[in-house]
Amino acid sequence: MKKNNILNLNFKYLIYIVFSFIPISHILGNLILNLNIVLCGLIFLSNSMINKDWSWCSEKLFKWLIVLYLFFILNSIYSTFFKIDHYNNYDGIIRSISFIKYIILVFSFRILSINKISLNFIFKIWVNF
Repeated sequence: MKKNNILNLNFKYLIYIVFSFIPISHILGNLILNLNIVLCGLIFLSNSMINKDWSWCSEKLFKWLIVLYLFFILNSIYSTFFKIDHYNNYDGIIRSISFIKYIILVFSFRILSINKISLNFIFKIWVNF
């Protein structure tokens, strides 16, 4: 029981650190910002796996964002294979596939309310940066 409480406390500190680091990661550049976004998503997905809570997948917003995401991928595939110059450049497809991190980021802010983490503390850290 005590070990579970310690893991839960460490998990809350990790959430505080990662979400508080979002504003400064904008300043540090794209690599740090993208790593921070991916880390937020991984924390959210690991929390969903541990607690077996996938109710966010059945929400209407998630479904609409997935439809938009699939549209981006299909549009990238179309623009790659049906070019006039016949030069296949797959950068657009890779970029479109990587947009899933933003969909997961939207829902990763839910982790703050699930773990009863005060947004006031995180906002205070954001203001100080």
